[in-house]
Amino acid sequence: MKHEYVDRLTAEHSALVVVDMQPSVLGAIARTPVILERTKFLVDVCALLRIPVLSTVQNEARLGGTEPDLAVRIGVKPIDKMTFGCCGSGKFRKALLATERPIVLLAGIETHICIAQTALQLLEDEFDVVIAVDAVGARTDLAHRSGLERLRDGGAELLHSEAIVYEWLGTAEHPQFRAVLDVVKRYPPAE
Repeated sequence: MKHEYVDRLTAEHSALVVVDMQPSVLGAIARTPVILERTKFLVDVCALLRIPVLSTVQNEARLGGTEPDLAVRIGVKPIDKMTFGCCGSGKFRKALLATERPIVLLAGIETHICIAQTALQLLEDEFDVVIAVDAVGARTDLAHRSGLERLRDGGAELLHSEAIVYEWLGTAEHPQFRAVLDVVKRYPPAE
């Protein structure tokens, strides 16, 4: 069931989930620098617009924590999980429900595994799901593209991070427009 505002993203209805951005895994991911920069861009804008940000790590004891610079920006301890889909973690579900935000934006890795499984679970739970296509990735381009196709077919919206941010703002008269514009200038799109 889609919500009445699904045709337009709003900051007050959105939450960002950063999935498994761990250095031990990022080294094998195609386009890592772009994915990392676009994720930082989204996190920085979320701070200005008061959009909650959750993050996860896969098996922290074995694979380590979130990329340090990103972890500082997020500012909350990541939720450690063993399941590939974030919703398989009771801690994650509880934290997401506590945000009271029905639109969930996903960034992170890998598109065809953790991002796809999380998105499909969220859609089953009647969340509106948006994938920041330039802030997700996989080890190969084929895996990334096939993951995006599955996500689109499953009902997720696929949007560029900059489109998401400007949709959150809605107007150049938004009180945070100038501050967000400064962030946009710091993170020019690479693609």
